Amino acid sequence: MTAIENMKYIMQRLAPNSTFGGPFFKRLNLIQDYVNEDPRLISLINQKHEVLFRMSVSDEFCNALNTMHGGAISTLIDITTTIAISGFDKNLRQNVSAELSTYYLNPIKINSQILIHVKVPKIGKTLAYSHADIYEDENLKLCVNGSHIKAMLDKTWREDKI
Repeated sequence: MTAIENMKYIMQRLAPNSTFGGPFFKRLNLIQDYVNEDPRLISLINQKHEVLFRMSVSDEFCNALNTMHGGAISTLIDITTTIAISGFDKNLRQNVSAELSTYYLNPIKINSQILIHVKVPKIGKTLAYSHADIYEDENLKLCVNGSHIKAMLDKTWREDKI
């Protein structure tokens, strides 16, 4: 399977089992053909181990100021980097968070479309490293960046039970 096929598989496998992440999976779209969909996205993707997601920010992810809640943003980074790391891992191993850092640069407004650009520079035997940038889709304004280190497990996503 290709990395994109692995990511789709993981998203389909996790979505029904995720009560906390369920609302994210319902709105999260993996952009496969980003060049034909939107030529301005070419400037974002330039490496082999990178992937792009798009999501609509609904009120369930927002705070009283009608901007995306910081906890929702951290969860989004967690989910998208996990999908990317698992998809790019040649053994499709399950993993758990070791460290998650999020930097809030600009607010993300309610009802906006966002792009989540994930890079996975290294997947090792025991640890994997990733970075995520969240942009406003309208103008590619950088709103958030984060990093996520995952501990890689011996169990694969292909096993019967998660």
